[in-house]
Amino acid sequence: MTHTQKVTIKMALAVYAEHCNQMMYILKSKESAEYNKKEIEYIKDAMAAIDELEVDHEPPQA
Repeated sequence: MTHTQKVTIKMALAVYAEHCNQMMYILKSKESAEYNKKEIEYIKDAMAAIDELEVDHEPPQA
């Protein structure tokens, strides 16, 4: 996996996390809030796993 791929995946997960945050405020039901909180935890776990993946080609250091 390249550095760009890792960053792209993490950005997509961040967008989904923000969606979950917004849905918690819009729906305001306890069940949906709990669901979205769990989704955010799963997203955090996925981001941590992505950080642990090896990078095939690091971008040149400036």
